[in-house]
Amino acid sequence: MVAGFGQRGRPLGRRALGDRERAASPATPARNLQTRPASRRREVPVTGPVVRFGEDGSKHADLAWLWINSQQWPRWRLDVVSCATPPLGLPLPPERTRVHAWEPPAPRPCFSEPGFAEVRHLHAEADPRIVLTEPSDASLLVIGAKGEGTLKRLHLGSTAEYVLRHAPAPVVVVKKATTVRSVLVATDGSAHAQRAVATLAEMPWTAQIEELVVLGVSRTRSHGEDPAIAAAVDHAVDTLAAADLDKPIAMVTHGHVAQAVLDHADEIGADLIVLGTRGLGVLRGLWVGSTANGVVRTAASSLLLASASRPPHG
Repeated sequence: MVAGFGQRGRPLGRRALGDRERAASPATPARNLQTRPASRRREVPVTGPVVRFGEDGSKHADLAWLWINSQQWPRWRLDVVSCATPPLGLPLPPERTRVHAWEPPAPRPCFSEPGFAEVRHLHAEADPRIVLTEPSDASLLVIGAKGEGTLKRLHLGSTAEYVLRHAPAPVVVVKKATTVRSVLVATDGSAHAQRAVATLAEMPWTAQIEELVVLGVSRTRSHGEDPAIAAAVDHAVDTLAAADLDKPIAMVTHGHVAQAVLDHADEIGADLIVLGTRGLGVLRGLWVGSTANGVVRTAASSLLLASASRPPHG
């Protein structure tokens, strides 16, 4: 059942960064870290879903890396993708501009706890926007909120907007490197919102979630519930419950959509906000390039965004 207008989740406030983030500080011995060479040979090909990480060596990429290593990824593979600015002059040969395996001089250490089946390092001398959005076997793309070097333009409002519009898979924009325990899902029943809900349900780390709120926002200021929004929230709750996510809390409120999302995320101290890149009806303003871009800029939480125009990965 859907709660009445104005109902709020249990206030949790801001939590400190998790022990794992503190453990990654330079002062802490990295006894739980392991580095996996990209060139490691395997007799049997490794299969499974892939999370692709956009690497540029910035502090924002550091947060994204810590976020990845703060979740559980059993049987998943990790692709660490970096880019270099092509030199001016004659065109480069395809083997340099295409994504290819390489061994970075100083690969990032990977925690052992996430349980990745394989870690690959990939590289290309090409525009990072093209590299990150080209067709691949990735089930999820993870990027920092801002970038440096070759990904400097991957800041909110420019390249990130391009990635969100064209990525072949759902995208996580990392704002804080915490284990995901509190999640706010915003839905209006659109295909994009449903894809975002389905993406969350497919994540291998949902068992660690302790609080899950599904929010529908109506712009109709009537005394009764908006039936369409109530139905959208119920559908999302059913989808998440079917994936064994415990006790999703359903909410319907009214007002400005983006502000409602931000307010509720702040109220529950959300580690992650989940929403579609475009919407219909009450979430129409949440298409990438307008309100959604503002949510990504303003929210203190990391965000998981998905589009129905990209097919789910099996």
